[in-house]
Amino acid sequence: MRDALFNFIGLKPQNVIEPLYWLLAVGWVIFVFTTIQSILSRRMGALWKAFWILMVAAVPGAGLFAYLVFCLFTADYSFLERFGLSLSRPKR
Repeated sequence: MRDALFNFIGLKPQNVIEPLYWLLAVGWVIFVFTTIQSILSRRMGALWKAFWILMVAAVPGAGLFAYLVFCLFTADYSFLERFGLSLSRPKR
């Protein structure tokens, strides 16, 4: 037990690589489930929800990136007006 503890605490590369992979894998799973929860909570049709969930599940990297771009283009930026940062040009 003592040796295992010293190996874990020691900053040798062979001791850090495996926990780092686990950390990245758990983070990725959390990211995917959070994205699916976001898809389910959005106001859109059932077919669109099914499409996005299928996209994220079938091709996780590209699906997450595509959903991110979709969210950025469909976001409501009206809160920026409170700070004087309007995205639309003033009408003359």
